[in-house]
Amino acid sequence: MELRTDEYRITRLQLARVTSEEYVRTFWWMFVSIPIFGVVALVFGHSQILVAIGFFAILWPFSIPARAILITSKSARQFMKGTWMSLEDGFFYFHGTDGTGFKLPLEKLRKVVKRQGFYLLKLQAMSFIPIPESAIRSPEDRQKFEQVFLGV
Repeated sequence: MELRTDEYRITRLQLARVTSEEYVRTFWWMFVSIPIFGVVALVFGHSQILVAIGFFAILWPFSIPARAILITSKSARQFMKGTWMSLEDGFFYFHGTDGTGFKLPLEKLRKVVKRQGFYLLKLQAMSFIPIPESAIRSPEDRQKFEQVFLGV
């Protein structure tokens, strides 16, 4: 399958939002259990340390967006400058408008999911690369991409 997207830009906030959402979807059980532990620690904790731990456990979910901004800062710089993607000969090629880029072999791809206007290329290393749906040029190309990678 051959494919080339239009140039696209992803803002730091868009990338942080998608990263936060994907983190919560993947680790939903932690997102629920840690604050519950915090409530239990606040209610039944008799020492100041346990109460402090409980307080931080309750606040922990609110730190997810800030951590998402921090961990995506390097990739956000690349995506904010502008990127376009091509799929050729078993590789995804990401071309930066500043002459930088990288290639991703299809073997590293775990799955592709569609989330809030993005295709997320989920990799084996618990990371992903976002591609805006709008960057895929034609409806035919979009349909081909979804048939191959989403099984639609």
